[in-house]
Amino acid sequence: MSINASNGGGLIVQSGAYIASTTGVMLDTEWQGFKKGIFGSGLFMLKANGVGDLFVNAYGGIIQKDLQDNEKMILDNHHLVALSENSNYRVMKFGGLKTTILGGEGLVTEITGPGSVYFQTKNIKDFVDYLGIEERSDSDDDT
Repeated sequence: MSINASNGGGLIVQSGAYIASTTGVMLDTEWQGFKKGIFGSGLFMLKANGVGDLFVNAYGGIIQKDLQDNEKMILDNHHLVALSENSNYRVMKFGGLKTTILGGEGLVTEITGPGSVYFQTKNIKDFVDYLGIEERSDSDDDT
């Protein structure tokens, strides 16, 4: 999917969703606007500004939701692909201890407009869990 990087003054993009961008788009990979671990282990965000197109992908389709002033949306962290830089957001717990233990991380992001939110219709983490594939770390190698 192609997103105009200048929409809303820039974008915050999940690094795993980034494919490419045109020459007028500047990426800040050292930006620390999101706290470590908010979007699950191994995920971090990129800040994209400038004039041009940003190309992103996701597991499943990508839906764009344009939020009006003070309109709120709550989104599971694993479904977030990108959001407008001018959007306000906060990460919060969803449910109680039972939800966290049985359902996973138990974190969602509340995004407040104005701005655009791009989210994926499927969740790769849930699919991997369904298949019973365990995540391997470098320490698991038998070298």
